[in-house]
Amino acid sequence: DSSRHEVVIAVGPFRLASMKEMMEMMAMPGMEQMDHDAMMPQFVGRFPWPVQGMGRGFRLEITDATGKKIPQRFLHHLQIINGDRRQLLLPLEEKIMAIGRETRSLMLPETIGMPLTAGSKMRIKIMWHNETAEDLDGVRLTLRIRYSPANLVPTPTTVLPISIDVADSPAKPNTFTIPPGDVSVSREFIMPVSGRLLALSGHMHDWGSGLMLQEVESGKV
Repeated sequence: DSSRHEVVIAVGPFRLASMKEMMEMMAMPGMEQMDHDAMMPQFVGRFPWPVQGMGRGFRLEITDATGKKIPQRFLHHLQIINGDRRQLLLPLEEKIMAIGRETRSLMLPETIGMPLTAGSKMRIKIMWHNETAEDLDGVRLTLRIRYSPANLVPTPTTVLPISIDVADSPAKPNTFTIPPGDVSVSREFIMPVSGRLLALSGHMHDWGSGLMLQEVESGKV
């Protein structure tokens, strides 16, 4: 949508089967090792990025078969991955966007933006999570990504996303075991470049009570 400077990604319809019985079964003793993620319905779509410009933010909408908006809690997570650019900290493809059920729509000011090249190989990954007792048919998802055109004057300051995961490593699942009690799980890394951190957000699953980014030498959080 060039008039609104938006790239619109629309996918669906999906049938989201109830996962309530599965969730109850996983809570039973001896079932802790079941692969929760492998049981949730997933969708992967590929597309070329259509415009030259700077990404600014997004709006997400999920609707049912009648077109009525439904809560974002049916979404476990959504990612947009740029296959033509690698991450800063790991030799993995760059995640330009990650949205969880708790993530609100985001819009950066016009003075900054993430450079996006027309023709870049993009991938959208969606994982659904219907924890209600009812199946849900005809679910559609619409993601509107706002961009600033390449000829914007003055040119926005370039920003890039950084993905940091406690357990993320190439070709391995990003999972770990949590022993009983009050414990912390951490991972150290070295920043390969200098720069400024403009914003920070996080995503946790059940049993997590806090998440922080800390400079090791000074202890500054």
